[in-house]
Amino acid sequence: MVDQQHFDWMRDNGLDGAALQRFGSDVSDPASPRAAVRNSVADKARKAAERTGRGFYVEYDVSGLTDANFEQVLQDDWTNIVTGSLHLTDSPAYVHQDGKPVVELWGLGFSNRPGSAEQSERIVNWFKSKGLYVVGGVPTGWRTDSQAKPGFGPVYQALDMLSPWMVGNAGDNAPQIAADLAALTPRGQDYLPVIYPGFAWSNWNGGPRNEIPRRSGDFLWQQAVNVRKAGVGQAFLAMFDEYDEATAIAPAAEDSSMIPTDQYFQTTSADGTYLSADFYLRLAGAATGMISGRDPLDPDIPIPPSTGPVQFRTGFEPGTDARPATGLAVTTSGGTAHRGDTSLTVKGAPGSAAAPSTQRVFDVDIPVTGKTELTYYLRPADAAGRAVTVDLLLDNGSTVRTRPAAKAPLSAWTRVTSRPNGSARGHRITKILVTAPGTGTASVDDITVTNR
Repeated sequence: MVDQQHFDWMRDNGLDGAALQRFGSDVSDPASPRAAVRNSVADKARKAAERTGRGFYVEYDVSGLTDANFEQVLQDDWTNIVTGSLHLTDSPAYVHQDGKPVVELWGLGFSNRPGSAEQSERIVNWFKSKGLYVVGGVPTGWRTDSQAKPGFGPVYQALDMLSPWMVGNAGDNAPQIAADLAALTPRGQDYLPVIYPGFAWSNWNGGPRNEIPRRSGDFLWQQAVNVRKAGVGQAFLAMFDEYDEATAIAPAAEDSSMIPTDQYFQTTSADGTYLSADFYLRLAGAATGMISGRDPLDPDIPIPPSTGPVQFRTGFEPGTDARPATGLAVTTSGGTAHRGDTSLTVKGAPGSAAAPSTQRVFDVDIPVTGKTELTYYLRPADAAGRAVTVDLLLDNGSTVRTRPAAKAPLSAWTRVTSRPNGSARGHRITKILVTAPGTGTASVDDITVTNR
């Protein structure tokens, strides 16, 4: 079922297909339970690819192998399992290039992976002798032996396509792409750049949370823009479902309302902007269209943060939720939140009781329909705090005002609901505001805008 869902998501979001990983540690013993699981996944992926019209190909990750079994395991698995019992390359969905079935060998030349230069060159040529188009997953520094094994030049030259591993590189990928193309194009070799949404090991083995931030999608999108500008035409997107390394594009928890209260999980809104669970899946589809040339080059992210029904939500929790715009008079404080540890504290300006003040809290872009609804929780600290409201600014400059919770109990949370009237329909919400009376204090928490 998992593989079927993956391929359904790919079809529905315009992704072309998947590299089906087979780890050396899993397939080194064909009789092991791990090998059985890997084979079952491969069979399910084949059927799902055929059903959805997506492509797939085998990617061997040599991790877990040794110099002693490096060549034999790959040869035996390809001969006896991949083509022998699973018949994967017989599938009409199996990816071909230049009329040849594709196989990728990932880990060639990495200093912490098995295989000498001689062994690696032999295994590349063995697969080519079987009529395969061979892609090499190689180190970023493959051209200069930087953080890579020396002497692998002949291995790299034997490959049909090179795919340098970029995950962990937080810088601009344009120089790498240009230098790789300058080396490969004169040799007639193809190029598969790797792009990825962000990275962190905090969900797996420690390390900083949100270590390489996704920048609300801009990190991935700018990589894709550079690939398109270089005219490469294809990219390897890492990864589909590696939540443990925070590289997954598959749907994920949106904010603190979706994760356990006793442990951390990175959310799609971790960079302070609300993004729906499927945002990165939709963004990957848009990147595919742009890189392949199906869609025009666009320097800016072309998709909305959410397609609904939830258009915006925040509990103000740092590191997981959408956060207020900078430079506000309002501040966040903990201890009395409706949910979690943090809420928004709104204070009026002393001495100006007759002059309510309005502050911009969030910049958004949300369509107003007949079913648009704003909800939030209000906790007045004093009588004047009951007049604190959350309001909506529209693209025509008008403001959708919320009726004050005049009877809200003090020092307790009250749910407030507001629905734009008919005149607002067809417009877009551009800002979420808080309006405070001249005096008084209240806390606001769990703001949600939906189009149900």
